[in-house]
Amino acid sequence: MKVQRGRSMLVAEKGDRMRLLRRVERGSGRLPDPSLMAFRAATVLGVVVPVYGLLRLLTGLFHWILPARMLSAVPELLSEVHNTHAIASGLFLFFLGLRLLRRQRFSYYASLMVLAASAVSGVIIGVTPWFWGSGFAVFCSLVPLRSAFTRRAKVAPTPGQVVGVVAVMLALGYGVVGAYLLRDQFTNLNTWGDALYFAITTLTTLGYGDIIPLTGSATAKFFAVSLVVVGISSFLTAMSLVVVPFLESQTKEVMQAMDRFRKRALRDHIIVCFYTQVGQSVAGQLVADRQEFLVVEPGEVIAETLQAEGIRVLQGDPTDEHTLLKASIGQARAVVACSDRDADNALIALIANDVKTSGLNPRLRIVARIEQEEGIRKLESAGADYVVSPSTLGGRMMGKYAAGESKEDVMRESSD
Repeated sequence: MKVQRGRSMLVAEKGDRMRLLRRVERGSGRLPDPSLMAFRAATVLGVVVPVYGLLRLLTGLFHWILPARMLSAVPELLSEVHNTHAIASGLFLFFLGLRLLRRQRFSYYASLMVLAASAVSGVIIGVTPWFWGSGFAVFCSLVPLRSAFTRRAKVAPTPGQVVGVVAVMLALGYGVVGAYLLRDQFTNLNTWGDALYFAITTLTTLGYGDIIPLTGSATAKFFAVSLVVVGISSFLTAMSLVVVPFLESQTKEVMQAMDRFRKRALRDHIIVCFYTQVGQSVAGQLVADRQEFLVVEPGEVIAETLQAEGIRVLQGDPTDEHTLLKASIGQARAVVACSDRDADNALIALIANDVKTSGLNPRLRIVARIEQEEGIRKLESAGADYVVSPSTLGGRMMGKYAAGESKEDVMRESSD
């Protein structure tokens, strides 16, 4: 049967991978790109990067949590570190590191950029050598492992997120170039490094006061004020377009993981395939009868809407037997095929019949919808226990009403 063949192929594939790894361990073979050594190193760094980011975040928070008398006793490692610098870089590295465990290419390059930027800015700002040096060490460890990160992110950056990043970069560029061009009107501002330092401290609204406009320089004062306004605006834009959607996607993944866990516990439930108008009516009746059911729907928007309404839903193609196995068809009481296309319903009936006849779930009840009445026999031969044509039944009922039959007689005949 199809389900049994699918399981045997998965077992065989898993066995092949295990045998390949054993040959590599014995030195009698080589793992294709990425190599086993790079694969293991990438796994280790996938753990190291989020832990390192979390440590940076906590280090920066020490300055806000600990009282001043305790900070005076904290070692140089904590007391001299730039708290905002540590919090920002640590937060990004923590979330990017979680995705490194999934071998995502985008997270790999983004982590390199954050590590490089934090190391360079750390040198310019003047944080402790250990702090920027540790980031540089992690950066150097990641560089040779590019081949191990080959997976594409499920969700590509949106235009809004690109705009948010570009806004921050343009604001930083405006601050650096403007400060350097007006260096004669500022104290202690002579080089491009000084301009970068002034731009970062001003954009983050820190302002140590070591670089200030000269007395009587209206142009420098106006530039400093405009830089603060540009910095706050770009930061809020980046937060709304980049950080917030990123956190929402992380929350969504956690909710999906919890939902998958709940689906594993499903037993004696009814699987409703395709949330069409007929599927919606079936689900409404099951809710009224207080029956436990799961909707399998390929549309992402519809699936998210159902999930928001508290209806159990699995996003996936119901005509794929792997999707139905994820829906716990082996423990289901019934499968209801509600697609608008007869071909989809026939395929669902075939898959469900394979599950039923293979012994995986011999008591499974198969209910299928059909629009073309002449195809009822074909669906029954495909394994459907009950075949219903909503349009045919509806048309007959309307004809009987038009002929003058009472509602009670029509409902009685329909139930018969």
